[in-house]
This record gives sequence, structure tokens and C-alpha cells, in this order.
Amino acid sequence: MGFYSCPYTFIDGRICGKGCYRQEGCALHWKIRPRTPCGECGMPTTSSYGMCVKHSGKYRRRVNYQQKKRDELRAKIAIFENHIPDLPDSMHEEEKA
Repeated sequence: MGFYSCPYTFIDGRICGKGCYRQEGCALHWKIRPRTPCGECGMPTTSSYGMCVKHSGKYRRRVNYQQKKRDELRAKIAIFENHIPDLPDSMHEEEKA
């Protein structure tokens, strides 16, 4: 088992450097997702949008809007499926003949 130094990079650019037995990092940082630079300003971020908090707002709003529209559509479909009238018995007899 080797001895490593923690490769975690803080937001200000410093490296943790604590001694550890995991290659992924020290006990504090080994489960933290890797940071990627923001697509607009280059600031390190762990956002799923790939943007920092300052620049990810428009993407979050778009996702929330699409989610609301999808929920409304599902609700309309559920209402439509529950209100389809059943065929009267007389129509079933005509189909058999």
C-alpha cells in the first residue's frame, strides 16, 4: 500500500496535499466530484450544467420550464385517459353481427 498526497484543488487554486493512503484523495476529499472549468468564465465548478452559479441560471430556468410543461402534459393525458366514455352495450352487439 503506497502513500499519496491529496490531489484535491481548492477553488482558489491551492492543492490540499495532505498525506493519505487513497490515490483519490485524503479522508475529507476522496468522494468529492472533480471540478471542471465554467464554460464562460473558467471558474472551477462541480455543476452538472458545466457552468458556475453566476452563469448556470439560464440553463436551470430552461430545465425547470421543460419539467413544468412535461408535468402539465402528463396531467392532461391522465385526465383524458380517465374520461374516455365506455361504449354502450348496443354498439358491442352491432359489432358481433
